[in-house]
Amino acid sequence: MKKILLTQKQIKDKNGATCDCLEKNYIDYFGDHRFIPVPMPNNPMAFKEMIKDKSLVVFTGGSDPFKDCMRSLTENVLLGAAIKLGIPVLGICRGLQFINHYYGGCLAKTPETHKKLHRIVINSDTLPFEGNVNSFHDFCVKPQTVAVDLSVFAKSDDDVVEGLYWSENKVIAVQWHPERGGMDEWINDNILNVLKEWMK
Repeated sequence: MKKILLTQKQIKDKNGATCDCLEKNYIDYFGDHRFIPVPMPNNPMAFKEMIKDKSLVVFTGGSDPFKDCMRSLTENVLLGAAIKLGIPVLGICRGLQFINHYYGGCLAKTPETHKKLHRIVINSDTLPFEGNVNSFHDFCVKPQTVAVDLSVFAKSDDDVVEGLYWSENKVIAVQWHPERGGMDEWINDNILNVLKEWMK
């Protein structure tokens, strides 16, 4: 089983202390797909040790982009290191937004329709095909705000970018939450198959 590194959001406990936090859904989802998930502390100095022997780096969802300063610093360092070392990267929800911004893209406010199950169109090498995904986000990427180096592989009916990739750097990102279920699972299976190919 391959070890993978997952970023974490930051929350305040009842005493006001800042805590790193990772939803159990991530552990269950990746564990069910025969990965060993390892949470990444929000400490940019820890990346060298934490990234050792990892086959994938997952930039998770949770909180609006750039709300948590230490998380943003950590993810900036971590993404740069993963790309330099040739380690595949998966962005989920906020992770897609972060990756787009890292490469020079911008964000927009999300339409109200993106707080529920909705349809997306996925572009393939032959014909587009459709599927249903979940969404829980307040910000999004529009086609006109995508970073130059990234390519769009999925969009919603109201023109919100749902999937980005850069094969050369082994980066793929989705706006939905595969770990929360309640959607067409074959879409997530295809994403994981791409990542597993990159891990070889």
